[in-house]
Amino acid sequence: MIRAVTFDLWETLIKDVPEHEPLLRARRIAEISSVLRRSGCDPNPAAMERAHRDVWVRMDEIWKARKDLSTLEQTRLYLQ
Repeated sequence: MIRAVTFDLWETLIKDVPEHEPLLRARRIAEISSVLRRSGCDPNPAAMERAHRDVWVRMDEIWKARKDLSTLEQTRLYLQ
């Protein structure tokens, strides 16, 4: 009996296009900022932008080494 089915979406079933990145980045930062505000933090927009860029660069290095980080590990990296 099949109990679960998973799909690898990004870059397999759904292809990202560079034209969408500015909108997606803004959306990610807005959503993360919202969560931080609800947790009592006052996120700095410039710091959020910098963190997003820095984590993206770091994750690209990790992915090129054929490794990955869990969602929790990526979140910790972002918040650092």
